[in-house]
Amino acid sequence: MLAASVGGVLLATVGGVAIGVLGGVAPRFVRAVVMRVVDVLLAMPVLMIALILIATVGSGLPSIVLAVGIAFTPGFARVVESSVRRLRAADYVQAARVFGSTGVRTALRHLLPNLATEVVVLVSSALGWAILTSTTLSFLGLGVRLPAPDWGSDLAAGATHLADSWWLSTFPGLAITVMILLANFTGDYAMAVLDPRSRRGRRSLRALLRGEAPGRGEAGA
Repeated sequence: MLAASVGGVLLATVGGVAIGVLGGVAPRFVRAVVMRVVDVLLAMPVLMIALILIATVGSGLPSIVLAVGIAFTPGFARVVESSVRRLRAADYVQAARVFGSTGVRTALRHLLPNLATEVVVLVSSALGWAILTSTTLSFLGLGVRLPAPDWGSDLAAGATHLADSWWLSTFPGLAITVMILLANFTGDYAMAVLDPRSRRGRRSLRALLRGEAPGRGEAGA
């Protein structure tokens, strides 16, 4: 289940970032077509898209990876496209275009590095939802099936024995909850580490705790 969730999120990251960057730098007609398709997919629940794909390609671990990846790609694409359109208006991007930088070079050198924070937060947030989605598919019997180990299958197997064997479903449920919480907390921590404003805030807090005036180190430098 974890392998399927991680694989699906990685697939969604690659596809969503590629589509989002294309939607942000492509000509207006291409951008309109690509993003309208993304909007249509966003209007559909993630679980519904995954169920349709599983019903089409069949059950199993590779099918879950594909289903989760395609289902989460529109969300990545929409956020990345919005960030790319905002970054295109930055002075350094405009200067690069004035000096003859091509669209591909601008995207690789100036846009993608500045999307790191958004992508990391998206990955961590999507990982929790991907775990929940893949677990739901296995619980419904459309994903990994017994005897292959999977928390969703364990939940389904123990659902009929809650009265006499409550631990069969309790511990897989707790494991799913812990993993989702860890994914969300990891995303919050990564955002705090990657965000320059958060780093400045932590430096100022440490300076105050040491009895220094905020910004003294910067002024001395």
